[in-house]
Amino acid sequence: MAVFEKVVALQLTMQVSLRRTLVFLLDCMLFDSIVYVIIYRSDKMIEITYDLSTLEDNCYLEVLPDKYKVKCWYTSSIFFTEENFGYIMPAFEKCYKKFDYYDANEIDIETWKLIIWELEKMKQYLSDNPNPHSLKDVLGFLFLNSEEEFLKNYDTNLKQLISMITEFQSWINEKSVSTKFITVLGM
Repeated sequence: MAVFEKVVALQLTMQVSLRRTLVFLLDCMLFDSIVYVIIYRSDKMIEITYDLSTLEDNCYLEVLPDKYKVKCWYTSSIFFTEENFGYIMPAFEKCYKKFDYYDANEIDIETWKLIIWELEKMKQYLSDNPNPHSLKDVLGFLFLNSEEEFLKNYDTNLKQLISMITEFQSWINEKSVSTKFITVLGM
């Protein structure tokens, strides 16, 4: 079976839409007849996911408008892909020193006010047409190629990120009225 056919078989096995996926064979190695490939989605958006039923896998950070209750995937939560949350993670690391990417972070509303302010400063910086190569001083790029991928579609990604931050700030403000904690459930 040719490498391309194995990739197609892998996509079908994983129920990944061929129409919505662009496959780059960036690294392909044979090991015991298994082909390992890196798959990048061509329709990747910088956005918040609200509908639990649209999540495609379990690589999301969940933001729960309450204290952690031992389970995950609440319909009242919102979800970020790892990469999308990574962009704004510096605001959390700065304002909530105990932030742990791999754990439940129960953050009180007073700390959320600091995070909102830090996100506002981030958003203002992004709105001022920054030098694209200075973004790493403000944003978090989780993966080796995250910054490079962001820069490939710079204008669109910048607009989407500003929109995502604005939407997230509004969501936090809305939920802050009815709860004393908002929890970030890490990976």
